[in-house]
Amino acid sequence: MSGLSQKLSFLSLSLLAVYNSSLHAEFRPTSFPLIPRLSGEGYFGNRALGEFDGMVPIYGNQDGILYVDGLGKLGSDDGYLGSIGGGLRGIHNNYLWGAYVFGDYNRTSRGQHFPVVNPGLELMTNYLDIHVNGYFPTTKQKSEGIFLGSDLGTTQYISFTGHSQFDSLINVVEEVGNGVDGEIGLTLPETRNLRLFGGGYHFAPQNTSDINGIVGGVEVPINHNLTVAFRDSYDNVQKNTALFTVRFTLGGIKKSEQPTVRDRLLDPIPRHLGTWDTGSGIPSQQAYLNTGVRVLTRDNIWFFSGTGSPFVAANGFGNCTFENNCLDSSFNQPTLDAINTISPNANLYIGPGTYGNIGTTTSPSSITAMATSLLTLDGQSLYGRSIDFKTGQAQILQGSLLVTGGKEDEQGRPLTETIDSLILTNQDGQHPAGIVIVGPRVNISNAAIGFDTNDRGYRTAISIEGAQEINISNSVLIAFADGNDNFDVTTTGVAILNSSDITLRNNTILVDATQRTANSVVARGVQIDRGLRVNIENRQLDVQAHNLGSGNDTTTRAVGFDVSNSDDRNLFDNPTLIRSPSNPISNEVIEALRALHSLLRTPTDVALNPSTTAAFNVKAENVGGSDNTILAQGVSMLSSDFLINYRTNSNTGSLPQDIINVEAENRGGMGNDVVAQGVFINNGLIVANGPFLHVVALDNQGSNGSVTAVGYQAQGTQVFSGIVNVSGGLNVIEANSINSNATLDAIGIRLQPVTSRTVIGINEALFRVTENGVPVTPVIDNNG
Repeated sequence: MSGLSQKLSFLSLSLLAVYNSSLHAEFRPTSFPLIPRLSGEGYFGNRALGEFDGMVPIYGNQDGILYVDGLGKLGSDDGYLGSIGGGLRGIHNNYLWGAYVFGDYNRTSRGQHFPVVNPGLELMTNYLDIHVNGYFPTTKQKSEGIFLGSDLGTTQYISFTGHSQFDSLINVVEEVGNGVDGEIGLTLPETRNLRLFGGGYHFAPQNTSDINGIVGGVEVPINHNLTVAFRDSYDNVQKNTALFTVRFTLGGIKKSEQPTVRDRLLDPIPRHLGTWDTGSGIPSQQAYLNTGVRVLTRDNIWFFSGTGSPFVAANGFGNCTFENNCLDSSFNQPTLDAINTISPNANLYIGPGTYGNIGTTTSPSSITAMATSLLTLDGQSLYGRSIDFKTGQAQILQGSLLVTGGKEDEQGRPLTETIDSLILTNQDGQHPAGIVIVGPRVNISNAAIGFDTNDRGYRTAISIEGAQEINISNSVLIAFADGNDNFDVTTTGVAILNSSDITLRNNTILVDATQRTANSVVARGVQIDRGLRVNIENRQLDVQAHNLGSGNDTTTRAVGFDVSNSDDRNLFDNPTLIRSPSNPISNEVIEALRALHSLLRTPTDVALNPSTTAAFNVKAENVGGSDNTILAQGVSMLSSDFLINYRTNSNTGSLPQDIINVEAENRGGMGNDVVAQGVFINNGLIVANGPFLHVVALDNQGSNGSVTAVGYQAQGTQVFSGIVNVSGGLNVIEANSINSNATLDAIGIRLQPVTSRTVIGINEALFRVTENGVPVTPVIDNNG
């Protein structure tokens, strides 16, 4: 830095000497010898930027000036730059030499401030210009805070010892470094003084990657006051930046048709070449500095993997350490019971391995969850982990889990039982339910429960029985059955029984039930019986029931939400369905899940085929037979209140998450009744805020049947039972037939006789009701 200062001082003295000796004789220096120049420039690209630059010659003549210069820049990234300085420009033998120094004050997009000393040198002729700048920050690091490494999304600082997990405290800093940039420009007078330019830059922060980049572009003067330009830069950190700019200029020196070097005395100085895409004047990077302080983040961890050692009860705490994992085949009920005796409320880390046929014979409390064997987690948490145990990674378990719920620690504080990063599949079809939860405070996340085969799938993915404070998030829950025996078939995605404070968020629930014999079939997305404060914000719910048995007097029923006996005096304590901000799961995700399970599939397995038209999709279909009922319901309520909150500023009905799609279809047969209901209410209240109902009932090639499509249907004997719809979406209700003589009945809202029936806030214009495409009125059928 001292050497550079000496060079700049020598150059400044030399320029001043040239100015005094050769120029003073011809032109008498004066104060403010030239009209100042003021420029404003707008940058348009990935971000919008604005820059103002002013140069004021305070002493000199037409062959040399002493000037002050100020620059301000503001970016849409919340960064800005203020720069003020001065310099000398002098002409000798038709060469313009210059030297300058600026003080920059930068605010980066992360909110940190960095003062920078910015000296530079330049050489210009009437056609060529060369500029070199240096950047020397007076402060090179600013701390943004101290965090655990894992909170920053990095696992490189995680370590293990025995049964404990540690992480390091990381000082997050924003860092800048010394740098240099340079630009060479060429002016072409035959093209109206078009200027081509190119250059590069280099910055060297201490703890992050050096920044090396190149720049280039073209400036096209329209007239003295207006110039347009295209600029492009690329470096190894910020990647490509392309900008279109418009510059307005007031004052200064008007260019001659044949430019002279004197025309360039007030030209702008090209600086800050590495920050065209930001309001700041110096590039910055975020760096993680390890403080060396280790923090215990989790203890009482018991490690399992496919390369461990068998569990030996006599070894006590010496089992299942990080240094001596337990073998995957030791992951069974006797081992977990022994661990619970040695150290209650353990955290179980399962790395890559084979975890099959888990559990021992037990008898859960309900018929729904009855199974031949379940693995009981009694206050223990279960985590799928990577081979080094540092990150969550889904591991496959085969069997079924009974979760007793969170316990208390030694100080009596409540604990939460966690299941994370788990793929749970059935063991040869032994288990009707994948996970049964019978106690409070359980979190399930990043899991895939169930599969789309009889051997590996469950008829109920998760059953919550008499539990509280249960959270299930970011998981795929599959209920599946393909019935080929002489029994009815029932599948349920999530069963919530006599439970409260349940949250389902950002999950994908896929339910598929197929009946191949002359019996009934029922598919339910979420069953709520005696549920309180149940909040659901799923990414996708897809429920399908198929009856291929051509039976008589059977029922084929698909229902999204089957709610019963859930009626609290506080309206907002009743079950609530909330529109998800996320798009439904894509077919690519489904295929990825299948690929992960490919080793468990057989060539004859029937694959799921979920709809992606709507995030909430229900479909019931029947083939053949006589006197059958085909019933599809979005929401079915018995002695319950239910809230649907779909209204946001963004839902328009054009997105899958705006729509509740309900379809019922019969193909062939005689005397079959097809019924599709968006919302069915029997003694209850529905508050529907903004959903777009799409309800379609169809009889295809049947005879003497009936087709009924209803948006909302309310009935029962309750004194107050009704529908409240605030700012609803467009509801499409269709009853259709193809090559069929079935009777058609389509209605927007049907109210069955009752002492008191209430409909509030319904806009009939938001219902499009048709029978075989013919509009039907009235929208509301009020028989009460």
